[in-house]
Amino acid sequence: IDVRFRQMSIMYRQPLESIKQYFHQNNMISGLVTQIVMEKTLDVLVEKAAY
Repeated sequence: IDVRFRQMSIMYRQPLESIKQYFHQNNMISGLVTQIVMEKTLDVLVEKAAY
């Protein structure tokens, strides 16, 4: 999740702590974790389908 926060910080040109604070204050951490898990799952499925 820290990697994603760093990516967002760069993408939105905002301080890392501001990004983290926003997600914590708006109770969006679990949604972000779900999104990351889904992306990783899709990556694995696509990789396996390529073989």
